[in-house]
Amino acid sequence: AALATLTSAADKLPYFTGSGTAALTDFASWGRALVAVSLGSQAAAASHTGIATGYIIHTSYHDTNLTSGSGGQFRFTGTTTVGKAGNWPNADGYFYDADGKQFAVVGEKWVEIFGATGDGTTDDITAILAAIATGAGTIYFQAKNYVTTNIILLNAIGIRLVGAGRQATVLLANFRGGAVIEINEARCYVGDLTVSTKAGGARRNASPLGKTPPDTSVDGLSADRGIFLDEVGALTFTTIERVDILYQPGDGFNMAGAGSNSRFEQINVNYCGGHGMDFDDGDRDGVAKTRN
Repeated sequence: AALATLTSAADKLPYFTGSGTAALTDFASWGRALVAVSLGSQAAAASHTGIATGYIIHTSYHDTNLTSGSGGQFRFTGTTTVGKAGNWPNADGYFYDADGKQFAVVGEKWVEIFGATGDGTTDDITAILAAIATGAGTIYFQAKNYVTTNIILLNAIGIRLVGAGRQATVLLANFRGGAVIEINEARCYVGDLTVSTKAGGARRNASPLGKTPPDTSVDGLSADRGIFLDEVGALTFTTIERVDILYQPGDGFNMAGAGSNSRFEQINVNYCGGHGMDFDDGDRDGVAKTRN
């Protein structure tokens, strides 16, 4: 009954002032947007009318699962695609509000933004390397299968590769002649993904999968490792965690050189032709590293 006595108007919000009484207060468009984005995934339901390219909004969450601590800042790119309205996130790595306005995460890089597809067939190495070439920062992978045909080289301080979870994000190497991921600088990070090989490819066929040892088709000394840490620059403060490494011809994990203050946790290695995890002698003399 109290609400029935009010006269509706634009940009007004009703509220109760006491028992049986109500009033209206101002509720402008920016306030409505703020309420929506504060609920995280409901940013997709917000309409950010009148904003200019570069406008930044803040959310509590990135995704519709309301993942704790996953929020951040989102920058309007200036592009609007009505057909993608409400997709937060979209498969292309961007985030779209209720009007189809396209937002990119500030300070973070999704490989889809650089052209990756993650369809398990298309070669995504160019997109991944393009993201890495932008320098230090976090590079995000979705829960997809990314085919690679060259080494993913982390050669700048502070590059971080972050997946959506082991067995959710899968790197499918389809080449011979090097590690799937090679790290040769400090403060790099790899987490929450699987390093594997593409079924039917030469790299998968050279792994121990389905073979009875000894088998001459498996060269355990192969350079085709899963993850290789090479002390070209420095390996200090390296972190690798929650990673599965599968079906590699050589070592699953190999560290050649000193890496003080580094952390390796919850790494699972299966069906690799060399060692599961091999920590080398740490020589600094420029001579090729040798196994212990």
